[in-house]
Amino acid sequence: NPHGDISWECFDCHNTESWNVIKPEIAFKHEKTGFPLIGQHAKVACLSCHKNLAFSHIASACVDCHTDIHRGQFGNDCQSCHSPQNWESKHDVFELHSSKGFPLVGLHSIADCNACHINQQKNEFAMTPVQCRGCHESNFKTATDPNHTLAGFSADCQSCHQPVAANWNNSTYQHPAAFALHGAHAKIDCASCHATQFAGLSNQCVSCHENDFNATTNPAHLTFGFPTTCETCHDDVSWNRAQFDHLQASNFELRGAHINIQCIACHIDNQIHDLPTNCYGCHQNAYMQATNP
Repeated sequence: NPHGDISWECFDCHNTESWNVIKPEIAFKHEKTGFPLIGQHAKVACLSCHKNLAFSHIASACVDCHTDIHRGQFGNDCQSCHSPQNWESKHDVFELHSSKGFPLVGLHSIADCNACHINQQKNEFAMTPVQCRGCHESNFKTATDPNHTLAGFSADCQSCHQPVAANWNNSTYQHPAAFALHGAHAKIDCASCHATQFAGLSNQCVSCHENDFNATTNPAHLTFGFPTTCETCHDDVSWNRAQFDHLQASNFELRGAHINIQCIACHIDNQIHDLPTNCYGCHQNAYMQATNP
């Protein structure tokens, strides 16, 4: 028997006309060997697997017939990902990534596979870095608002960014408590304050707002000799919300119509000191022009 030690009859496959003629419907059941022919295996010619006439004791591991295009990246258990139906992975790609500790969420869920698996054409998938910088180093280096490299930011992108976010702009970075970003400060670009550096910047208002201080004319802060501690009068919501305590500074409380007029209406020529506090000192013309009575 050229087929070796087999347990089925010759006429299961052959007929009496010739050994070379194989019956269209073979009576032999391949599942008897412990290797049922299902999926693509049911369609291939016998000689595709049985290279010679010895049919018994043929190795049945996938890699015995199929070249491992992954070159051992995932071991020899092809069936952990593939089935006899086709070479497509039998796992949902999202399920597979989750099982490997890298769930596809946010923009990762719509990215092309080869955006991360750059050697996909070579069927290399294992050992792809899972740290953000493994794929996003160019984003890190080219970021300008703020400049991550200049600032010496950590390469751990997730300390500020989240994979579930729609883009890089949804940062979760929290400004240090010593200078929490409130009001108008929370709305401006980082580069507005951090023009060249991040560490070691003064948190005094005048360090950023000296030009505002010098250019203010109502009242003229520089001329009046106001202190540069802006927070004495202002908050971080708006410059116009000044809270200058006129009573404490001059012993002249602003009440009634005095509350709504501009400073220069009384402080003519930017004079701030030695002004009269009696009504006649400012309202002499109104007094002289009054006719009723």
